[in-house]
Parts: sequence; C-alpha cells; structure tokens
Amino acid sequence: MAEGTPTEIRHDWSQIVTPFVPRLADLIEDTSQRAASEFEIYLLDRLYGKTTDCWLDNFEFFAAEYLTELVGAVSAFGKDVKLRFLSDEDRRTAAVAGFPIVKEGAKGILELLSQLDREYVGGWKTSGPASVYGKLFPV
Repeated sequence: MAEGTPTEIRHDWSQIVTPFVPRLADLIEDTSQRAASEFEIYLLDRLYGKTTDCWLDNFEFFAAEYLTELVGAVSAFGKDVKLRFLSDEDRRTAAVAGFPIVKEGAKGILELLSQLDREYVGGWKTSGPASVYGKLFPV
C-alpha cells in the first residue's frame, strides 16, 4: 500500500490501481521475467487440480503456502526472522528454501528442527523451545 493512501479507499482495489493504468505498458516493460520455482509450479498444479504426491497436499492451499514460506524463512534467514519485514524477493527466497524441506514431510521438518537444536547456544534462562526453534515453536 502506498504511503499516504486515504483510509477510505485502502480496500478498494480499483481506486488504488487507477492511477497506474495509463503507465501500465511502461511498468510492464520495466519488469523482468524469471522461471517459476519448483514451489510456484507446485502451487500452480494445485490451483489447476493436478494431483501430486507431495506431503503438502494434506493441507489447505493457504496453509501449504504459509508453512513452506515460514519453514524456508527460518532456514534461510534464521529462527527469529520477522516475516512481515521480508521483501517480496526475500519471501520468494524463503519459499524456494522451504519447499525441499516441507515436501518431505516430517522427515524434512525434523531435520530442520534437529539443525536448530544443534545450533542453539543459550543459557539456563533461555533454554525453552521458543529459544531453540524461534518462529517454528508455535507451529
């Protein structure tokens, strides 16, 4: 949301996008293209109803996307990552890092938790699971 957007139109997409319509061709020209990641392809397959043998199929679409991004953010940026401060590119990096972990199901997630456990260095005052697993603890 652009800073200074009036409160009364923050949820009206048509009013927010209207100023950009005349510049749309220039905006498109200035974009770069990249190949879809394995995770993006997986999500598209789910949207199109293709069956996969992925552990994430056990979850609703939004939960599969969020879990992958969360696990990947912890893996790529550390256990105390603040998801709301990640850029779009960082979120893509997180999803790319998380997909190989979560598509394996419990095996992949347990490997990440074991890694966090091995890396943990703390004192007796900070030895709880939130200190060890960070953002993954409440999940």
